[in-house]
Amino acid sequence: MPDPTAARTPAARTPAEVVTELIHRMAARDYEAALKLYGDEVVVSVEFALPQRVEMTRDDLVRGLSSPQAAGMLRMYEDLAIEDLRVHETADPEVVIAEWNYRSRVGDETVLNPNIIVVGVRNGQLFFSRDYHNDVTRAVANGLLPELIERLPAMALEQDRA
Repeated sequence: MPDPTAARTPAARTPAEVVTELIHRMAARDYEAALKLYGDEVVVSVEFALPQRVEMTRDDLVRGLSSPQAAGMLRMYEDLAIEDLRVHETADPEVVIAEWNYRSRVGDETVLNPNIIVVGVRNGQLFFSRDYHNDVTRAVANGLLPELIERLPAMALEQDRA
């Protein structure tokens, strides 16, 4: 089925259309096309990243999505479906909130990973994204739970570190 937004210029697309495309491009591991949706000055923050919040620029995204790990992408993305995608408009016409589930098949098991992102889009490109993903579920799906557990002590308050 043809994309009804394809005939419009990128700048004419709504924030909801842009974020929907982003989610589908990332799930399809089409990182080159996904990166084109980010503006040059974008700031992406992963609010619940463990052991601490992460903030990235466009250059960080390019490096991360070009890494060998991203190229083969983690196993969570090998058999991935997007479910229940909803994009909510806000009082600010440039800001939308997207919520969806990634359903991954990992071997014989299914992993459900809920996601929410708050995204600002101007002239067809993201200028910010605040991402709320479940890092524990992602670690389980990617076989990285032991590494995550190893990093958790860094989250303890100084007085609680043994």
